[in-house]
Amino acid sequence: MSATMVPALVGLTGPEAVALGLESGVVVVSDIGDPADVSALVVDQEPKAGFDIEPGGRVRVTFGRSGPEDPVDPQPLTPADEAPGEVHPHDKPDALRLVDDREGEPA
Repeated sequence: MSATMVPALVGLTGPEAVALGLESGVVVVSDIGDPADVSALVVDQEPKAGFDIEPGGRVRVTFGRSGPEDPVDPQPLTPADEAPGEVHPHDKPDALRLVDDREGEPA
């Protein structure tokens, strides 16, 4: 039998990863249950994309957190109804100044 190339699953949801795995001839598995039932995004996979494995071989995926604290889709720190028209400085990182960055002192 010829080898099967492992598809790139990082960035896909569980159902998308399972579908691409089936299409590519590999079985997608996870430590947290059936990956087809997980809506979070794949953040890692083993073996990595591009490696050759036996047809029907297993590719283990790791999912990121789902929900408001998901690092892939962070929520603003300031709720819109709390300060309409206002933006929390942490929601605009380019507007932050470092503590050591004082006016009049060399950078």
